[in-house]
Amino acid sequence: MVKKLLIFLSSFVFLMPVMGNKPTQNLDLVQKKLKEAEISLENKESKKNKIERQLALIDSELSSYRIKIQKTNLEIQKNQKEINILEKKIKIKTEQIEKIKKQVADLLNYQYKHQYPNALVIIMQNGNLNDKTRNLEYLKYIQNTQRKSFSSLKSEQQELYILENSLQEKSNKLKQLAQHNRKMAKQVEIQRNKQIKLKNSIEIAIDQDKREIKTLQQSENRLNHLIRDLAKQQKQRQLVYQSKRKNNTLNNIHSSKKDKQVLGNLTQEDLHLTESKHASIIDSSESLVNSNFSRYKGLLRLPVREGIISQSYGQKRDDFGIVKGFVIRSPQNLPVFSVGDGIVVYRGVIPGYGSTVVIMHDNVYVTIYTGLSRINVSSDGERVKANTIIGETGVQYNGETGLYFELRENSRPINPKSWFK
Repeated sequence: MVKKLLIFLSSFVFLMPVMGNKPTQNLDLVQKKLKEAEISLENKESKKNKIERQLALIDSELSSYRIKIQKTNLEIQKNQKEINILEKKIKIKTEQIEKIKKQVADLLNYQYKHQYPNALVIIMQNGNLNDKTRNLEYLKYIQNTQRKSFSSLKSEQQELYILENSLQEKSNKLKQLAQHNRKMAKQVEIQRNKQIKLKNSIEIAIDQDKREIKTLQQSENRLNHLIRDLAKQQKQRQLVYQSKRKNNTLNNIHSSKKDKQVLGNLTQEDLHLTESKHASIIDSSESLVNSNFSRYKGLLRLPVREGIISQSYGQKRDDFGIVKGFVIRSPQNLPVFSVGDGIVVYRGVIPGYGSTVVIMHDNVYVTIYTGLSRINVSSDGERVKANTIIGETGVQYNGETGLYFELRENSRPINPKSWFK
């Protein structure tokens, strides 16, 4: 917004070179703006480099998580193979156990059917001693075999159950770890995407700054040519003006005798008309040069009588800019008054500002009134007095209703606080 006013106000050099402003001040403004853009570019470049370093750290962290996930997946695969082998063993053991169970069941079934409550008594009653001894050994062997079978069955079942649970628990733990790693990697990826998005936005801002610097450099070159041309024109005007003053002085000397004779026959009204005729020759811009707006410092009234200053000079604006004057909050369509006598040097719409009126009070001071809902001055070059209604309040850049006001000294915005009552 300030840049647009800068470019706009610099155009006054073309329109009113006789107002006495130094053209080099416009160049100073452009060079200052150029320096600000270069500093802004350097800051963005530094921020971009910082983000790139952060991205490198995030990439390293992301790579570390990916390696951990890969190792965890390998461990999961290894344990899964062990579980598969164990399941095969369990299947074989289960088949063996089923056979033992069948044998035991057959034995119990046989004993139940033949009802031999006391096999030892039967063995001892029949046969000789050797047969009895041998049968006892057989019986003992059968009992031991049955006891070992039941014990082995129980032991193997418990062992397989423990191993299976242990490996399953380990597998579940590894799966949880892999899930945790994937979650962390996803968070890092999200952070990385945010950083990349921020980096892209900074690169866009850097490109914009570079384009702005290029534009400002072109403006600086144009202003250099303009300053040279204006210097020549100003020098020529001074020579012409001095020549006219010299000729007028000589003419006045030669005609003084005749004038005295003529004036002796004129009335006071005739004399007044003659003076007015000479006064009308004076250019309006020359009268501005002779005025002194600074004498009103501390005596001005706000351009909106019922307005309240919501933002002052130097404060940060909502659009990240800096206030170069006053943001005056008020209801819409209230009258806006000129703060002093002057000439309207611009009335119209400036992109980003809306309807704008610019008043030059002398060769040093200019006031700017923007965001108007209506303009009440009829044309550029119109002379206005202090407290003349020049427009009505409208909507400002931040959505508030009121007026944006600036006071400029030699084209530079200054703090208007000390100028008002």
